[in-house]
Amino acid sequence: MAAEMDQISAGPHGEDPAAITEPGRMRETWESITALARRMQPKSPPEVADDLDTMLGTLFAMDEIFAANDYNLTMMATNPETRAAVDALSQDPAVSEASRRFNTFMESNCPTT
Repeated sequence: MAAEMDQISAGPHGEDPAAITEPGRMRETWESITALARRMQPKSPPEVADDLDTMLGTLFAMDEIFAANDYNLTMMATNPETRAAVDALSQDPAVSEASRRFNTFMESNCPTT
């Protein structure tokens, strides 16, 4: 699931570049991302459960911002408050540290084949 999440959540528009300018595609992308996140959360290894909660909490918070703006990235780009809120989430050092620990754990315990 972690590998799948890496793939579908690459960048703010997931793996779908059309989502940048098409709010409907953005909504679909984030529905997929948040659905996978909800499936991942209860299956987290205890060693990284808190880190995963931090990472996914940020993902859910970003989705709330996107939803409040009808998933319209073009409109969001013109709103300084919205941009600042997304930037604060995406640049949170706690999330970076949680991600680093989670990825280290995954590399050590869940090697890809």
